[in-house]
Amino acid sequence: MAGQPDNLRRRIRWVGWALLLFTASLIGQDDTDAVRPFLGVGGPGSRANGLGQAFTAVADDVTALHYNPAGLAHLIKTEFNLGYDHLSAASDVQGPNGSSTASITATRLTNLGLALPIPNTKLTLAFGYHRVRAFDRRQELAITNGEISTSEQFTTEGSLAAYSLGIGFQVSPQFALGGAIDLLRGQSDYTAWFTTLTGSVTDSSQYVQIEPDYRGVGLSLGLLFAPLPVWHVGLLLRTPQRIEVEETYTDETFNGKTTIDYQTRSSYTLRIGSSLSLGPALISGDLFWVDYSQVRFKSDLFDSTALIEDIDIPINDALRTNYTSTLGFALGTEILLPRVNIKLRGGFRHEPSYLKAVDPSTARSTVAFGISIMPVPQLKLDATYAVTSWKQDLTRTLFTGAGITATDRSTASILMVNLIYRL
Repeated sequence: MAGQPDNLRRRIRWVGWALLLFTASLIGQDDTDAVRPFLGVGGPGSRANGLGQAFTAVADDVTALHYNPAGLAHLIKTEFNLGYDHLSAASDVQGPNGSSTASITATRLTNLGLALPIPNTKLTLAFGYHRVRAFDRRQELAITNGEISTSEQFTTEGSLAAYSLGIGFQVSPQFALGGAIDLLRGQSDYTAWFTTLTGSVTDSSQYVQIEPDYRGVGLSLGLLFAPLPVWHVGLLLRTPQRIEVEETYTDETFNGKTTIDYQTRSSYTLRIGSSLSLGPALISGDLFWVDYSQVRFKSDLFDSTALIEDIDIPINDALRTNYTSTLGFALGTEILLPRVNIKLRGGFRHEPSYLKAVDPSTARSTVAFGISIMPVPQLKLDATYAVTSWKQDLTRTLFTGAGITATDRSTASILMVNLIYRL
């Protein structure tokens, strides 16, 4: 009987180390490091988000820099666009000892843009800043068995933004072309506490901080075609984004502070959209394709566990084997209330899982509602409220072989406000 508490303590500690290894995998480098910069809740513009980001065939403001730079060609007035959002994200973990809910909030500049039509030409130049990835998240997880318990708390904050220069050219009244170059810059701050307790006595405690710094470049090409005055078709091709990462890792218990460098490259992204104007109503839809199996990782790191010099080989093999191409969609509608000069809109977006296995961990669904008000002809105020939800099976990522099940259900609520001034 005396051996049972020791066995139990070893089992709980094993689970704790499983949690710790999951945390450490962010510095140990695996396929999650390669895809992390290309995932997350993001995308500029209150109007675009109010339409569920079904904006490829609409693209009628400065956020066309992100959704379809060909739309810049139809901006005949100088436009200044300023946007902020407030994010509230919550994580509800259902574990063997009940549920644990954690939340985080952030208020940030979403986009800042300026469009300048060039006189006596069919060209429009645009400059802008917009946030394309949001990393903000907080999660708590605790496991208790008798007097022995383990817990982990982690918080991630930060974002990835694009500083863009774009141009749109109106080839004819029915056809426009455009392109944009994005200089990508961002940071993420991941902190984790791991603790093992026997009763009220701390057996072990570890603090880990991971701070990736991202720098990269990307290119977007778009076209906008109007087969009929009320029907627009849009196409966007985003070439692979190449991101250099300088990652600082702090482990106060074991390793102190270290810095590593690596590179990651996304796949091509293709968006096809269509919009139809029916009197005071607008209906739009998008299909977007991304092949995550084409994401690539490159470094000079040494994998001491696998005893190979090139850690890139197993990471890229995992990307080819475990990741897949995705085809998502977005739908949006908007209606003008003419007497009060107000537009109401709503949208829905679905982004399927990037993993080949039947796993809902990255399947995301977004519902959005928005409004536009024009107090004077030169000034417009857009506001949108969007809720994104997804589920993650922690059994697959944290507890394989431990006989413990846990599920994380997450939501991210975003209130976006944009001020648009045209002259």
